[in-house]
Order: sequence, then C-alpha cells, then structure tokens
Amino acid sequence: MALVATAGLLSAFLVNDTVCLMLTPLVVLLVKSADLPPLPYLLGLCMASNAGSAATFTGNPQNMIIGVASKLDYGRFLLFMALPAILSMVIVYGVVVWRFRKQLPARSIHPDGPMPPVDRRLLTICSIAVVGILIAFFIGLPMSWSTFVGAAAVMLVSGVETEEQVKKIDFGLLLFFACLFIVVHGVNREGWAESMRTLFAPVMHGGPIRETFGFTALTLVASNLFSNVPYVMLARVWVPQLTQPELGWQVLALASTLAGNLTLIGSVANLIVFEGAKDTVKVTFWQYLRVGVPATIFSLVVGLGVLLLERAFFA
Repeated sequence: MALVATAGLLSAFLVNDTVCLMLTPLVVLLVKSADLPPLPYLLGLCMASNAGSAATFTGNPQNMIIGVASKLDYGRFLLFMALPAILSMVIVYGVVVWRFRKQLPARSIHPDGPMPPVDRRLLTICSIAVVGILIAFFIGLPMSWSTFVGAAAVMLVSGVETEEQVKKIDFGLLLFFACLFIVVHGVNREGWAESMRTLFAPVMHGGPIRETFGFTALTLVASNLFSNVPYVMLARVWVPQLTQPELGWQVLALASTLAGNLTLIGSVANLIVFEGAKDTVKVTFWQYLRVGVPATIFSLVVGLGVLLLERAFFA
C-alpha cells in the first residue's frame, strides 16, 4: 500500500517514467533485504505509477501532449482527473494483493541493514525546485520552460557534475522511443490509423456516453499496438471533432494512461521497471497479462464512470 501510494503520488507530478527509474533500484534492494517475492512489488510500482500519472498534464508524456494540444487549465484538469486516478491506484493495489495473496507473507517486514544516507542539502534544493515548478504549472506558465528552468537551477546550485549525470542517460531507451514514433508515422501515412478509427466509428456514435466508451475502446487497443504516446500524437486531431471536446481530452488522457497497465509493453514505465530489475526477476508477457487485464478493465470502467458523473454534476 505504501509503495502504490508513493509511486502514484510522485508520478502525478514528476512523470511516471522518471519515478520508475528512481524507485526500481530501491524496491529491488528492499525486497532482497526483506526476503520478499519481487514480482508483486515491481508490478505495484509500474502499475501505480501509470495510474497516478493520469491525474495531471505532467504525469506522463502523453498527458503533456494533451495539455499542449488542448490548452486546458492545469488545475481544472487535475480537479476532474484526481479521483479517477486515485480509484485506479486503489484497484491496482487490490488486484495485485489478490493475485499474489498466497505469496505475500503475513509477517511484519523488517529490512536488514542501516538506512541509506541522505544528502539533506541536495534534498532541500530539489524540494524547493519541485515546489516552484508546481506553482508555475498552476498559474499557467509553460510546462516545458518551467521544468527546464527548475532543472537548470538544481544543476547550477547543487554543484553536481553535469557530465556524470549525462553518462547516466539511457540512450537505448530513447532510441526505442524514437523508433515507436517512426513506426506510427508510417502507420498514419498509410492510412491505417484512420481505418482503425473508422472500424470503431459505429460504437462511438450515439451521445457522449457511447462516444466515451467507444473512444476508450479504440484508445485501449491502439495504445497497446503502437504505445500510448505515439497514439496520442495521432488521436489529438480527432478530439476537437467529438461531441464534448473537453471530455474527449480527459477520456483520452485517462484511457491512454491506464491502457499502459494492460500489457508488459503497453507503457515505457513497465519496460523501465522490469529492465531495471532483470537480474532479480524475469516476467513473461503472460505473467504480466494475468494481472494487467483485471487491473486495466476495472480501473477503466470505474474511472470513466466517475469522470462522467463529475461532468454531469460539475461541468
């Protein structure tokens, strides 16, 4: 529960991919020292990060694209998306605990070894930077420049060697991500994306509720075929044509984000976690799917239901 809450909350504001990159080594260390089964904790980490990241425009890359394309207010988006994201985290927790109920120990957990040292000066600098960046988001300053200025300030003030940090960049992951965009560009150029939209058109016509669930079905399938970020690059031109465009942006954000929990390759965050933990545990596509399917379906149904109720009462 603590891991799901921490990963989800941090991912809402600090981008799920970076949270997974930061927490995976810590989770691996903790499960080893406490002699725990690693798979449920690693699944909880990546799935909660995906679920929590749906809450804001800065939770994940696809929401950033939606934020720029929609020009919606950061705070208003958070007000509508916070509850669906929180309930999705609760569902992730419930599904993981239920699925691994026989493997999770009933005893108290007491990791061995001393607490790791904390650089309080660096922690203070980073905390101030994060608070400043969040204030910038809420008052409507550009997300990209706000983050860039905050990061540059941390690098200047902290005294950390920039060259050493650049060496830690995972260029293989960036190449993988770039290749996804190339593939999706080809798909779009050949007209396959529009053909897929036409295929789902019959279930998207007939009012906001039917349109919402039809658009969600399209997003769920396409996000796992092409990955959610490249898909959102395609889908952003369709949303203004929907009956309620603001609802359409919210549905696209929620569905494309939670779709990342369906399969092992549905989200880059999933790949980051299990690539980082490959020396500790090996997870197959089907092992992940047994947890991903119920977590994704339940959270999507509940999340969309809450979103539609919020729109009905508060929009």
